[in-house]
Amino acid sequence: MVVEITEDVVEYLESHKEELNDQSDIIVMLDEIARQCYEHHHVIYAEVDVLEYLKNCGILENRSKRVFSALFRRAFKLKSYVDVTRYRIVYSTEVDCNTLKEEDGTIKLYVPITRKFMLAQSELICENLRDCELYTDLTREIIREKSANINLSIHGIHCGGSEADTTIKNEVLTGECRPIACIMDSDKKCENDKYGSSAQKAIGIYEEKKETYPIELHVLAVRMKENCFPPEVLTLETNIENKEFLTALIQFQDDSRFEEFFKFFNFKDGVTLKRSEKVLNFRAELEAIGIIWPSEEQIVNEPDKILVPGIGANGLGNFHKSVLKHQLDERYEKMVQFRCKEEDCEKVHQKAIKAHCILQYVKKPWEDDWKAIEQLVIDFGIAFPETMTFVG
Repeated sequence: MVVEITEDVVEYLESHKEELNDQSDIIVMLDEIARQCYEHHHVIYAEVDVLEYLKNCGILENRSKRVFSALFRRAFKLKSYVDVTRYRIVYSTEVDCNTLKEEDGTIKLYVPITRKFMLAQSELICENLRDCELYTDLTREIIREKSANINLSIHGIHCGGSEADTTIKNEVLTGECRPIACIMDSDKKCENDKYGSSAQKAIGIYEEKKETYPIELHVLAVRMKENCFPPEVLTLETNIENKEFLTALIQFQDDSRFEEFFKFFNFKDGVTLKRSEKVLNFRAELEAIGIIWPSEEQIVNEPDKILVPGIGANGLGNFHKSVLKHQLDERYEKMVQFRCKEEDCEKVHQKAIKAHCILQYVKKPWEDDWKAIEQLVIDFGIAFPETMTFVG
């Protein structure tokens, strides 16, 4: 996350320098902010004169002075990190308590640097750790495809869905400043449906804490994470369970009549004949791709027969590894190594190439969630590249 140090901090240090020591709250805070930057967890932003003062501030730890010295030399490049974010913490001496403001389209949480509120690594809270990894790796892939020089440092925490409010409260109660990004499924079955209980609990705690704590929430516009990806992207995973079903849907990706279907159909779980009534509102879309609607007699005689195959409990996990983590590249290399059929190798090779360019497939109704996830993860996870060192 971008953490800004304002000019009034330097004015305070200068006017109180006779009474400050290495245990003064403002010094402890500055040392910790510098340490977090040194460990590539956050990005420090400040004006050139602020950095110049801090790099020569004798009361700070030597490591802190090295950090501020390195940033001083790169001062004119720091704004490029700020420009890609829409949320940041601003450390100041001119506020008495944490205060949320919006300035020029950027949300800023002003934090009094004279009070101990120790900065820690940002956290991404989702319903499970697989979700955290999925959204982080999706953002990394977007960053890579955009050729942005951005590193991410964000710690995933699962909340089991229904425990979102308790999980967030517990993190806040630590007394540390652990910036929290939260992404939740909406669990909506149609556009006008209400949010599920997990999303509602997350919204409740977010509204309670957002004015005084660094926290942002995105509830998916679609039903769940399985709805976040176009069929053409999902089918890049060659072994996905419902490949035939997804392939049939590719031709309708740009069809506005299918927008609600893509957003709210349950792609995760298969639909049996006895459960066909629960997806009756999507009958027209399903029949358009060749699925024959069952008669009442068929439902009675074969209730457990699959009408629509699901992606499966691990389907998105396999997609995550093959496509977002680019294991398709390794699969292709092994197929060539073991002299598999040339045409089979080429099929995997083409999918591996497409997996490096997935942004081209993302349009409505998926792009809004992708943009929101990207922005949220970058806002809270942005850090200096690992290649950036803080010496001398």
